Parts: sequence; structure tokens; C-alpha cells
Amino acid sequence: MVLEFLDIIKVLPPVGAIVLISFFISILITIVYKFTTNQKFMKELHAEMKSLRQEIKNTKDTAQATALNKRLMEKTMQQVMQSMKSTFITIIPIFMIFGWLSGNLAFAQVTPDTEFTASITFDNDVTSTASIESETLQILTNKTESINQNTALWKLKGEQGTHEILYTFEDETYARDVIITNDWQYADPHLEKERTLFGIINLGDKNPIKPDSKIKRVAVDLQPTRPFGNFELFGWKPGWLATYFFFTLLLTFPIRKLMKVH
Repeated sequence: MVLEFLDIIKVLPPVGAIVLISFFISILITIVYKFTTNQKFMKELHAEMKSLRQEIKNTKDTAQATALNKRLMEKTMQQVMQSMKSTFITIIPIFMIFGWLSGNLAFAQVTPDTEFTASITFDNDVTSTASIESETLQILTNKTESINQNTALWKLKGEQGTHEILYTFEDETYARDVIITNDWQYADPHLEKERTLFGIINLGDKNPIKPDSKIKRVAVDLQPTRPFGNFELFGWKPGWLATYFFFTLLLTFPIRKLMKVH
């Protein structure tokens, strides 16, 4: 159901899709939170915490301020414990949505007959050559390129469809797909070495680059999505993740107030 909803909103521009998803997640979290917490207790808890903060602000007695801070911390922990159940319930659908966003909004797709680049990045100083092959793409540069500043780079273009690129360095060959389309769609552009969480959960690719390889990353160099276009904040252009967090924070407070959630 969640993924069907996400597919429907692909008709929107990226910023519109992120706003709608942020709104959906804010409502989901708020509803679950409301019905999995004791709202009467939470209301009383918030009132006590507000009163304690005011007392801490007004007191000039260090000992009294320390005691009040201790009570405030106890109340904060009670609030956190009350919120745990709702967090566990919502974490799976939120991870699903994050995965969808990463796979659909993190990068701009390659469009038909538009030039794009592919690259191999190396860990250390390498002064050799690397090559690529593709049966269905037009390679605009030499198939074999020199490695400069730890990177070998190629320019390509092609017609609509899914295409495979083979990257070769010494005795290693790796494959990466590129989807050329006018729709919201792209294949995972990066192939890296194995990455795990606590040495157990795989966070990277199913067939990663060899651990002892001189290659750091193989990539189709897709441009990151900028939902706000050329808008900059001190030289920083917000991507999909920052945009999502911005709108989620912006929407959560009025939704909670509207639904009278404490």
C-alpha cells in the first residue's frame, strides 16, 4: 500500500513529491503516537516540564537548580519511554519510504541522447589505465583512458532503455547498469567495497568491489537531485534528504497541534 502510494506521486515534480511524502509521514507518526501513548499523562507531563524549565530559569540557587534539572531529566526520560512504542511501530514503513526516496529521488535520471559520464575512482595513487565496454551505448571518448588524480573518466550517451557498462582495470571487471529514460527512474549508480553494520547487515552492493582492490568506486555519474533548483544557502544546495527533513519538521508541529497531540 505504501509503495503503491509512492508510485502514484511520481507525476509530481521532486519538491512536490517530497512535500506530500513529508505530510504523509507526519500524519502517520502523529496518529500512531496519539493512540500508543497515554495522552492525559503526556499532557500533565508537558505541563510539569514547562513549569520546571520556568523554575530553573528563575532560580539563582545553584543547589536548587541542580535538583530541578534532575527532576526535569526524570520527566524527559518518562516522555521518551512513552514514545518508544510509537517509534517501533512507525520505523519499518519510514525505512521503506526512505529506501524509495533514495532509489527514486536522490539523483536525476539520464535522458535519451543526453551526454553523461562514467568513472572509476581509486583509493591510492594509480598511474595506469582503465577501460569500459558497452554493446548498446555510444562511448564518446576512448574506451581506454589514463587515470588522472585517482580517476578514470568516460563520456557516453544512448537511447531509451537499460544499458550495461563493463569497467575493467587490470584483472578486475565490474558491471553497472544505467537506465536512460524521461521518467523518474535510475539504477543504483555506485558500486563500492563491502559495507556492513556491526559486521553483520550488508549496507552495500550484493557483488561489491574486492576488499583488496585498488578501485574505490565504480560509478555512473548521475547528477544529485536539487528539489529547490539553484537555490543556495552559504554555498550549500539542499538535496532530497535535507528537503525531506525540512518539510517534515515544518509540518509536524501544526499537525500535532491540529490533532491535539501532547
